[in-house]
Parts: sequence; structure tokens; C-alpha cells
Amino acid sequence: MKKILLILLALSMFMVSCGGNDKEEPTKKPIGEEKKEEETGKERVDVFDSIDYAVSVDGEDYGYVENINARLFSTSGINKIMARAWKGGEYADDKALDEVTDYSKLLNDDEIIYGVYPGSMEFALTYNEKYNISYAFSGDDEGIDSFSYKKHAPEEVKVMGETLYFDIDYLSSIFAFKYKLDKENKVLVIDSKGDYTASMTELDCKGYDSVDALLKANFGE
Repeated sequence: MKKILLILLALSMFMVSCGGNDKEEPTKKPIGEEKKEEETGKERVDVFDSIDYAVSVDGEDYGYVENINARLFSTSGINKIMARAWKGGEYADDKALDEVTDYSKLLNDDEIIYGVYPGSMEFALTYNEKYNISYAFSGDDEGIDSFSYKKHAPEEVKVMGETLYFDIDYLSSIFAFKYKLDKENKVLVIDSKGDYTASMTELDCKGYDSVDALLKANFGE
């Protein structure tokens, strides 16, 4: 009888022990759901929301320009705003600016041409996403006469679709203006009386019959 009671007691303790584990075990989500949440989290990191910043140039209202990631502004938007300011100021007689509406243009999957400048400073720059550089060159079918470039840090530039965004510091150096950035009120205040301060590196372009050949030789495949 005593042995039977001991066996029953042991069985009851075993059942209580099993029941406790069932209650304390955390509920696991299906593996598919966990994977989906991880992927969604990764996608959120790469999302850049575009917002509008109000722009004033020399105290005048110039509408809005697209901004992403706090300091990256639409290059074409800044281009159009500065062209308007130049046409309304000291370069009003420069008829070449009358045709400027949007100088940015997608050349191919990797390159966007951008930038227009008044008077004797008129030239264009090209951003190559593959090599993460902006470059300017002069030449013809027979060869390249000059080539200069700037290597960009990853956080300094972003391409979304056909739109190119640069850090405001680089844009101010290219378009020769000073600025104040009010992130709280989403306002960009521009003083057009700045200087062209972009630092470009010259490359020896002798022996290259095309820009593509020069790019591949100096920046890799």
C-alpha cells in the first residue's frame, strides 16, 4: 500500500511539472512571420522620405525645393532656383540663362549631368553613380583635353530614380552661395553672393580617347 501511494505521488508531481512548463513556455511566432519582420526592418532603414523646404534667396521667396535625410537637396531644384536668382540679378543680360529650366538630365543608368552657371563660369558637371564621382571635362572625338573630378562620401549624395540629391555644403560650393539651414522650420536661406569653392582633382588625360576609357582605367570596373 505504501509503495502504491509513493508511485501515485511521483506521478502527480511529474504531471504538475509538465503542466508548469506548458504555461511558462513563451509563444513563438511562425518562422515565416519572424523573417518577414526582419526584412521589413531592413527596408525601413533604406527609405528616404522627401520633404519640401521653403527657400529664400537674398530675402526673396523662391518657392520650395525637395530635401531628403536632413541635408540632401534636389540638385535640379537648387539649379533652377539659382538660375532664377541670376536672371533677376547681376546676370539679367545673360540670354543663355533664359533657356534654363532644368539643366539636370539622366544620361544613362549610372550618370546624371547637372549644373549651369552664368557668364564666364558656364560649364556642366556629371555625377557618375557607379564610381561615386562628379567630373568635368573638355575634349572632342580625337581625345580629352582636360579632366577633373571630386570623389563623394556615401552620405554626401543620393540618387532616387532620375533625381540627384547632394549635400547642401557641396551644392553651395558648386553654385557659389552661402546658406543657413533651419531644420526645425524647414527653411533654406541663401545668400547668392558666395564663391565657387568646389575642390576638384585634375587627372592626366593623355592617351585616353574617351571618357569611358579614362574612368575605367582610373576608377576600376
